[in-house]
This record gives sequence, structure tokens and C-alpha cells, in this order.
Amino acid sequence: MGATGATGLTGATGSVGPMGATGATGLTGATGSVGPMGPAGATGLTGLQGIQGVAGPTGPAGPTGPSGGSVSPVMRTTSFDSPGEANLPTSGTGVCPAGGYILSGGYSISGPEMEEMEMFGTFVSENMPTDSATWTVAVVNQSPFDLTVTINYLCTQ
Repeated sequence: MGATGATGLTGATGSVGPMGATGATGLTGATGSVGPMGPAGATGLTGLQGIQGVAGPTGPAGPTGPSGGSVSPVMRTTSFDSPGEANLPTSGTGVCPAGGYILSGGYSISGPEMEEMEMFGTFVSENMPTDSATWTVAVVNQSPFDLTVTINYLCTQ
């Protein structure tokens, strides 16, 4: 056998072969750390009103109140004079006794006929309760006559 001859030239590179099959999916990686909290969102709309709850139990009775005194109405009267041509209100008041309350009131005028007084511009400027126990009547007498005004008022005592 003879000597080995020299290495021949390298041949041309062959063409790329076909792509191989896709390999198996790898394992899932570890979970990353939680990020920072985001900004607060806008406030939502107000919800609907809820249904009304059941009524609570009746509370205990309160203490007994003071006696109301007599509630039988009693008519009372008082009078005042309204001088002629005063041109300013003159007034009087009827006052119920302590603990009593005004139920109603009114007046009567003694002197010339009302038609005569109206001709002179005389009029009643006030005829009403001024608090729970007082009735007031005021008269502006522009007539030349002196008048007597009687206040009639009904009290609970």
C-alpha cells in the first residue's frame, strides 16, 4: 500500500435542510413582584335610598303633668274710657287669671250710635289676643264724644 495522498479541496456547502419540528413549551416562569398602587378613581354616583325600616317600639309614658285647673269657660269684662277728639289710639286689655287662657274676645262701645262715630272717623284699630292670656282692644276716637269701651273676653278659668 502506498502513501496517503494530500487532502483534497473542501467541497461546496450544501443547502440548508428543512426546519425541524417545534419543541415542547417550556416551564412557566416565576410571578413578578406587585407594582405600586395606582391613583384613586372618581367617586361613583349616590345609590338609591333604602326602604324605610320598621317602626320602633312605643316609648314609656311621660310624667304626669300639672293640673289644668278649671276648663269651664268664664266670661269676663273690663272697661276703659276713650276721650273725645283724642285722635290717638286708647286701649285696654282683659287678662285671664293665672293659669287661664283666652278662648275669644270682643268689645262694645257706649256712646253715640256707631253711624255717628263713623262720620267723625272713629274706628277700632285693634281687637285681638296679644298673648295666650290677654285680649286687647284699641280705639281711635276722632269724634267730639267721650266713649266707654267694654272688653268682653272668655277665659278657661
